Amino acid sequence: MAGPITPKEAMAAHTGSIPEVVFDVFNKLLAERWAPGKIIIKQSEVVAELECALGLDRKEVFDKGWLDVEALYEKAGWAVKYDKPGYCEEYDAFWEFTARAKK
Repeated sequence: MAGPITPKEAMAAHTGSIPEVVFDVFNKLLAERWAPGKIIIKQSEVVAELECALGLDRKEVFDKGWLDVEALYEKAGWAVKYDKPGYCEEYDAFWEFTARAKK
């Protein structure tokens, strides 16, 4: 008999559903832009790379939450902030990655 899943199990299942190519795009951009301090990655460039270069469907990328990668990169040692425009604001949504200091 199946019962409810825990938040930890739900996150693990979601993580497993994100295609590797999504991480490949983020990893490529992080490596290309590596410098001490902050690395900014715009949502539009990630989506364009997934659509054009890899043939993924924009609607599917958003509907399935494949860009919800913040917690996963935080587990890998990054501090990640996601920012998107609010009401009456106009700018590209972006992620800000900062390497966390090792303890």
